[in-house]
Amino acid sequence: MSTPSYALHDPQTGAWYYRMPRGGDEFQPARGGVQSVTVDGRPAEVVRGWVFVPALGGETYAADSEVAATYSGGSELTGWRLREQFRGAAMAETLTPDQMHELDEDGAEAAAYEAVFEPRPPVVVRESCPRVLLDGAPRPQHPGRWVADLPYELRHHQEFLHLFPGRLTGLWEVATERLKAVPGVTAFVDGHPAAYNARLKVGVTVALPPEARQPARGRRGTTKYRPAVTARQLWREVPSSELPDTVQAGSLAAALATFEPAVEALVAWARDARSGVWCTHCDGTGVLPGREDAQEAPHA
Repeated sequence: MSTPSYALHDPQTGAWYYRMPRGGDEFQPARGGVQSVTVDGRPAEVVRGWVFVPALGGETYAADSEVAATYSGGSELTGWRLREQFRGAAMAETLTPDQMHELDEDGAEAAAYEAVFEPRPPVVVRESCPRVLLDGAPRPQHPGRWVADLPYELRHHQEFLHLFPGRLTGLWEVATERLKAVPGVTAFVDGHPAAYNARLKVGVTVALPPEARQPARGRRGTTKYRPAVTARQLWREVPSSELPDTVQAGSLAAALATFEPAVEALVAWARDARSGVWCTHCDGTGVLPGREDAQEAPHA
């Protein structure tokens, strides 16, 4: 999440209000919008952008209750079919998207086809996280402009902001620097950290066992002036689900408690892989426990 999450509890009515789960910056809801919402598995309603539960039947809720929103999955283009008026002509009845792409989009043949869309399955977005709990109901619909008088210190001083709910960002950059500090390890971010398909990539130089070390072949099969290949690089992709670039938490200390164990586990994996030797029986997808010569092996 890119913004803090809140929960409202109205002491007069007992109702609870939660912010709508958005699925992160990379999630783009389809045109169908929200189909249904639940709180802790119980049906809820959408009221002015808030997920609302009246809590009239004695149900218990909390600021960190799980809120789930089912969004329409939209539709996707699956192919093209011949329009009715062109049936019987010496033309294919259907085309794949790739086949249509090969036609002149402004030509008569392309105009004879219409797009075929199929519905995608609904997308369920769940959110269960520390939320700022406030007493009251959502802002009433009033044309007047409300300006809150916040304490000066809260708006201008940085000394104690780490004690308030927020988000810790730029964590992949921190992780890459720690990984690069390990000899024989490199790391970089593939794509923008906010993109859904971004990955943190980690490369570890792993020594080859002596029996697998072969002279590097030059042009025409010669080995002249070419040193033997004694190591290979093992790559690992780390998705945001394993090590996020941004951590939302109730305080900086809580965010670090989530981030630090994850990055330390990744650094430990890199050290273990670096101290091992390449497994020659699994096509380079594994590392065996270290040997005495593994740490001294030069880069490939």
